[in-house]
Amino acid sequence: MKTLFCLSSFAIAVLIVMGCNDDESVPAQPAIEGHYEGTFERDGMTARVNLILENGQFSGSSDGDRFPAICNGAYNPRNGHLVFTDSCAWTADFDWTLILAGEWDIQVTKDALLMSKDNGDKYSLIRQ
Repeated sequence: MKTLFCLSSFAIAVLIVMGCNDDESVPAQPAIEGHYEGTFERDGMTARVNLILENGQFSGSSDGDRFPAICNGAYNPRNGHLVFTDSCAWTADFDWTLILAGEWDIQVTKDALLMSKDNGDKYSLIRQ
């Protein structure tokens, strides 16, 4: 009986500790969902773009001919980055590094989303 009481007390203590997890100690992911318009830049060349991020899915377009190549797919926010998985079929007649895919560093403010890569590619987007 004493063992059962000790085990019950231990189980209750564990549940209390787990229930008291302080959510404020974990940095919240910034709210990034929305419709954005702005520019893409690579090597001094720019294009107007729009990008929609909603429920883990993205879609968008550019006023340039596959500069950048934005279609649709999934995105996942991770530790100050957005990871894009493109779902479209592309032809082989252009630079596939222009496809919105892979991991991008992000900076988020109330109305802006800045995405960049180590190669200098940069999206400067404003929430609409």
